[in-house]
Amino acid sequence: MTPFQQHVKRWENCQKCHYCKHRTRVVIGRGKLPAEILFVGEAPGKSENSLGIPFSGPSGQLLDHIIERAGISDKRLYFTNLVCCIPIEELEPGIFAKATEPDDEAIKACRPRLEELIKIANPKLIVCVGSVAADYLDRTVRNPVKIPEGCEINKIVHPSFILRSNVATRELKIQQCAVALANSVEEIDEQNQ
Repeated sequence: MTPFQQHVKRWENCQKCHYCKHRTRVVIGRGKLPAEILFVGEAPGKSENSLGIPFSGPSGQLLDHIIERAGISDKRLYFTNLVCCIPIEELEPGIFAKATEPDDEAIKACRPRLEELIKIANPKLIVCVGSVAADYLDRTVRNPVKIPEGCEINKIVHPSFILRSNVATRELKIQQCAVALANSVEEIDEQNQ
């Protein structure tokens, strides 16, 4: 078994947090490993929970568009989240709703999985998709997620935020994300020459 296959086997039936009770699938990741660029979001949404593939819904489709526009679709990319189960809360007995973001307990429970995946991926750049992921991957915070030396960390606006924004400003936000991403990749390419 490869290290990644061992990783999947170890986490595919995870019961470490309360989100496991209501998920359809554990959503570990998609892409190629090792990865030059690792995208880390918050948590799976409805599409991801059904398919078992991160960033497979509307936000993921927009992220793929941003990546293509940034001109980095030829790189080795991998996509995952802080947590690998959809954050569902029981509002009242029998009535469930997707949480807006994963809670600290779930993120803490899933942290060893994320750190193990980062080690397997060995990325040159980690792109935090949204501020929640950025908060947990920031090296300046207390007890940050372990990131390999020499790996850069950058953040882009979450595509779901762009999709919820005013239609008139959406194109500008997409372009800003693509430029920020292209600049981050250009920096790591220059450092690795």
